[in-house]
Amino acid sequence: MTNAKSILRHLRQELRCIYEPQEADSIANWLMEDFFGLRPVDIIAGKAPDLQGFEKWSEALPLLRQHMPVQYVLGYGWFAGQRFVVGEGVLIPRPETEQLVQMADDFLGRLAAQKPVVVDLCTGTGCIAHSLALCYPQAEVYAIDNSPQALYYAHLNARRLGVQTVIREADVLSDALAELLPPCDVLVSNPPYVRQSEQVQMHARVLDFEPPYALFVADDEPLVFYEAIARTAWQRLKNSGWLGVEINEALGEATAAIFRAKGFADLAVQQDLHGKDRFVVARKP
Repeated sequence: MTNAKSILRHLRQELRCIYEPQEADSIANWLMEDFFGLRPVDIIAGKAPDLQGFEKWSEALPLLRQHMPVQYVLGYGWFAGQRFVVGEGVLIPRPETEQLVQMADDFLGRLAAQKPVVVDLCTGTGCIAHSLALCYPQAEVYAIDNSPQALYYAHLNARRLGVQTVIREADVLSDALAELLPPCDVLVSNPPYVRQSEQVQMHARVLDFEPPYALFVADDEPLVFYEAIARTAWQRLKNSGWLGVEINEALGEATAAIFRAKGFADLAVQQDLHGKDRFVVARKP
């Protein structure tokens, strides 16, 4: 098993015992590039693999069999075309969240401000904040979280990507949060929104490894973060400023109602690429 196609076949077979076939094949392609130095086009062309990749594969496979997320195994994940360093204690960036970046990007592209100000609450790895900072180097971008682990990765990713994101430790649920923030043109957030009762629907890869504080909210207070975000956004967003938040697909209208009651305009519940309610967007009049 020394040629690329046979190695790829082997990886797919092993991974299909752990993942659904489509996901297994996608991860196999990822590991072929990371471990063996081969992209799909290289495999087609018959390029020779780096056989030292077998050592990395032999170390990774037991961890993957224990359902450790592949991003934690490799130490990074992809988001909006960039590598973000991740590890246990910080939420793994999801592809769906890239749509929130795109929507904020679309608004910033229409904005006349020379130096727009962007605030990202519950920043985690910094994937939203840093992605927008890369798109708009002239912007002043703030990333807020209260987790030391998350802030470690947010700082690390900022250095790796070469962005000047202002990273601050603060509690998004605090009434005093607005005092720490400047007036802003855009406010975005991907806060915890999975109800505790919904854990039964989730895979061990999430439940056993990703930080619960970044995922779960109590069933009797499922929208507590959105209430705090609405309060802070109303205080710090400039007039005509844009707001976008990722949401629980089952609570779209209830989440939108919080921002509507606060006074926001142009409210909309937006769907993700899978047709699920995934974002609420609004404008401060």
